[in-house]
Amino acid sequence: MKNNKCNGNCYLSKQLKKEAEKEKQESSNLKEKQELVYTQTLLTYNLPSNTIIKKTRIMVSTYCEKPKSIAFSIFHPPLV
Repeated sequence: MKNNKCNGNCYLSKQLKKEAEKEKQESSNLKEKQELVYTQTLLTYNLPSNTIIKKTRIMVSTYCEKPKSIAFSIFHPPLV
């Protein structure tokens, strides 16, 4: 061991490299995965021919924002 100029640094750098690689793999597994499913239901009615249909107003509302993950509303940095 007299000619060893490493002084433990070689082993330490190998271990640090291993840990960094392990951490990188774990972080890629923890990414949030989200799947969106859109559905549409069509309703059909069979009305008798003698049915009287009244004109009525129907209120329709739409939501035009992208869906947000609930995780972002719970897990966030502390507010200062």
